[in-house]
Amino acid sequence: MQFLRVSTPCSRESDQRSFAVQQSIAKTGRMKSTLLIRLTSLVLALSLLSPLAAMPVAAQGACWDNSAIQAALAEGRIQPVAAVLSREGIDPSTEVLSVKVCEQGGGPVYVLAVLEADGQARNLTLSAQ
Repeated sequence: MQFLRVSTPCSRESDQRSFAVQQSIAKTGRMKSTLLIRLTSLVLALSLLSPLAAMPVAAQGACWDNSAIQAALAEGRIQPVAAVLSREGIDPSTEVLSVKVCEQGGGPVYVLAVLEADGQARNLTLSAQ
C-alpha cells in the first residue's frame, strides 16, 4: 500500500501516521468507485446486447447471403417481405430496419428488425413461404 507524503508539518508523530492512514482510505474509496463505474458500464453493455441473444438459436445460424435470397425470390421458394408482412397482419406503417433469411425448423424464415409506428423496435421471425 502506498502512502502519500505531505510537506505539511504535524505537531506530533501520531498525527503524521493518522494523516497517512486517512489518505490511504481516501485513495481506496476512489478505487472502489472506479470499479463500481466499470462494473455498471459492463452490465449496461451486456443488457443492450441481450435482445440479439434472445433471437432463436436456429435463426442466428445458417442464414442466407443476398444472392441466395434473390434466387429464392425469383424461383418463388420464398415470398417477398411485403407479402409476408401483409399476410401476418403487420401494420403497413411498420418500418423494416433489417432483413435476414435463415433456416429454422426445416424451412426458411425472415428474421426482421422493425420499427413500429409508436417508435418501439422489435425483432420478428416469420415464415418466408
